[in-house]
Amino acid sequence: MSILIGANYHPHDWDKERWKIDVSLMKKAGFNAVRVGHLCWDSFEMEEGVYTFEWFDEVLDLFYENDLKVFLDISVHPAPVWVHRKCPGVNIVSRAGSEQASLHRYMEDMSDPDYQFYAFRFARVMIERYKDHPAVYALSMCNEIGSGKMSFSEYSRKRFISFLEDKYKNVDALNKAWSTQRWCRKLNSFEDVVFPENDISVAMPEARLDMRRFFSKGLIDFLTKFSELMKECAPNLPYTTNLYPGAKEPGYDYMNSSQDFMDYPGLGYYPDFDIDGDMQRYFYTIIKEDLNELNKPLWFLEFQTGKEGIFAGPKGYTYMQLMHCLLYRGEVFLAWTFRTMYAGEEQFYYGLLDHDGEPGPNYYEFQEAAEDFKKLSEYGFPYMPSPEVGLAFNYDSWWFSEFQKRHIKRGYTYAIMDAHEAIDGAGYEYNLVSLKRLRNDYKLLVIPNHIVMDDECAESVRRFVEKGGSVIMTGYSAIVNENGSAYTSSHPGKLSDVFGIKTKGFFRTDMKWCFSENSEKYSDNGTEREALNLIFLEDRSKVKTLCDYVEILELKGARVIADFEAKELVAVTVHKYGRGFAYYIATECDVNVLKKVVEIAGSNIGIKKEIELPKGIKGREISKGQYFLVNTTDREIEVSIPGISSGKCVLGKRDYAGKLTLKPYRSELVVKGSERNEDQQII
Repeated sequence: MSILIGANYHPHDWDKERWKIDVSLMKKAGFNAVRVGHLCWDSFEMEEGVYTFEWFDEVLDLFYENDLKVFLDISVHPAPVWVHRKCPGVNIVSRAGSEQASLHRYMEDMSDPDYQFYAFRFARVMIERYKDHPAVYALSMCNEIGSGKMSFSEYSRKRFISFLEDKYKNVDALNKAWSTQRWCRKLNSFEDVVFPENDISVAMPEARLDMRRFFSKGLIDFLTKFSELMKECAPNLPYTTNLYPGAKEPGYDYMNSSQDFMDYPGLGYYPDFDIDGDMQRYFYTIIKEDLNELNKPLWFLEFQTGKEGIFAGPKGYTYMQLMHCLLYRGEVFLAWTFRTMYAGEEQFYYGLLDHDGEPGPNYYEFQEAAEDFKKLSEYGFPYMPSPEVGLAFNYDSWWFSEFQKRHIKRGYTYAIMDAHEAIDGAGYEYNLVSLKRLRNDYKLLVIPNHIVMDDECAESVRRFVEKGGSVIMTGYSAIVNENGSAYTSSHPGKLSDVFGIKTKGFFRTDMKWCFSENSEKYSDNGTEREALNLIFLEDRSKVKTLCDYVEILELKGARVIADFEAKELVAVTVHKYGRGFAYYIATECDVNVLKKVVEIAGSNIGIKKEIELPKGIKGREISKGQYFLVNTTDREIEVSIPGISSGKCVLGKRDYAGKLTLKPYRSELVVKGSERNEDQQII
C-alpha cells in the first residue's frame, strides 16, 4: 500500500501564477498528496449564499493533472465576519460577561444552532460540488476542532441549563450532585444555575466538572452532525480531521466519542525538537489517543517542519520524526506548511519553502523521506499491530487534576505520559483505551491515576478481572465518584474488594517527619524530598522512585509483592479476583515502578514482547520477517536484531549479517533471509 506524503497548501495566499511553480516543487520532492481548503470559508462564500468556487476548480484540476491526492478540508471554523454578524450566539463571551470581537481564529461557539445552520449549509454545498472530483481522495471535518475559547454567553448558559435538566431531571438531584449545601450554594430551580467560573472566582469542582462535560458534549454533537453530513453527501469517500481534543479550551472527551464520528484517525503533530522532552512524550501518548481502537492507520494531517521562530531542527531530525511516526502506525504525512506564510499570526512558522518561495532544509528532509517511503511501500506498511495491553485514559480525571492542584500536584497528563514510557520501556505495544468503551480483547489493563471512578468504569474493571484479565492500578485512583465528590466508602472507591486492599491515608515524600533514618534525600525545585526504594520480594530487586505521593495500604486479601525499604509499608500488591489478577501500586504513577510491575504482570500472563534493541533505537517487526528500525539519537549506534543472522537492508541496499550501524537520525528496514543485493551502499 502507498504511504502518502505531501504538504498543506494555501492557494488563496498566493497569486495564481505561483500555483504551477509550487505544484512543480511538490512533484520534484516526490509528493503524492496535498491538503487544501482549510481556514478560508470566506474565500468561497464572502457574502451569504454568494459562492465563488471557480478559482478552486482550477486548483483541484492542477492537482489532478499532477497525480496529487487531495485531502479536502471543509472549512467552517473560523467563520466569516458576516456569520458573526448574523449569529450573535456564535460570538465568544468572556467569564466577566463581555462579548469579545472575533480577532483571532477559532473564536466561535460551535454549539450555537444558528452558526451550525450556516456552517453545515456551506459544508453541504462544498461537498456536493467536489465529492466526484477525481483529485479528491478524502474529506476533512475542518481544522483543529477543540481549540478555541469557552463562551459564557446567555445563549450558552441556557444550553447548560438544558444539559443539566436532561442529566439530573430535578433540582434536588442537582443540589445533591454538586454538594451545594457547602458554602450556602443551594439552588431553588435550574434557572438559578450560573457558570461555575467568573473573572474573579471559581466554584466547587463538582460544578466545574459538569461544565467541562457540557462544553465537551457541545463539540461532540457538532462533530457527530458533521460526520453524518459527510456520510450522507459522500458515502464513498473516507474522512478525517486533525482533532484537538486536548486543548485547554474548550476540548472534549474524544476517547468516549470518536467511534461515533471518526472514520480515519487524524492528528496535527508538533513535538518540538527534543526527542526526550515533555512535548515529545506528550505527542507519543496523543498518537495512541487518536488511534483509539479504530483499527485504522493514523493520518498526520499536519506534520511539524520548522516551528514558530525556529527555521529548522538538527539535520536529519525531521526525516527521523517522519520515520518514527511511520513506526507509530502512520500512513499519511502532510507538512505544515508547504510555503512559509508571509502574513498573519504564523508568518514566522517555517515550512518547506522560505518566504521567498525557495526550498529550505525542511523541504529536502521531506524529499528524502518521500524517496524512502516509496521503497518501503512495497513492504508491510502501514504497521498495524494487535496490542494485548490497554492503557486507560479518563477525560474527567484529566480535568479534575486541574481543579485540585494542591492535592494532585503532578497533573494527569504527566501520569499518562509516564505510563506510556513505562509500557513502551517494558517492550509492549499498547492502545490507549476508555474503560467505558473497550472494543478489543486485552490481556492487561494499566490504569494510572484514574482519579474519577464512576459506576460504569468500576464495573468494567470488575468484569475484566473476573473474566481472567490482569489490571494494574496506581495510587490516586478511584478517590472521587462520578460527581467529583470524594468517596466516603473504602478507597479505591467501588474497587477495594477487587484489589483486596484498603487505603488508610497517604504521606508525601517532602514531609520531613516521615523521613526514614539515613534515607536518601534529593532536591526537587529547592524542596528536600526522600527517595524511596521498593524491594520486590521474589527476586529481591530494588527499584527507586522519586514520586511525591504514597498511599498507606491495609491488606484485605491481597498478597504483597513489594514493600518499601526502611519503611514498614506495603508498596505493591496482587489479588486474585475471579479468574484474573488485580495489581495495586501504592505510589502515584511512576515510570520505574510501573515498568517493573508491567513486566511482572506481562510475564505471568504471556504477553508478547517486542524486539529488544539498544537505548535510542526504536523498532518493531512490522510484518513477518520485516524489522523496521529508527535511530532517534544524534549518535551512531550498532544494532543487532535478536535471532536474525542474515537479511537485506532495503534502504541502505546492503546485506544484514547479524548487525548493522545506524547513523544519527537514520532508519532501516531489514528483511530476514533475503538474497544479497548487488548495489551496496553505506547506510
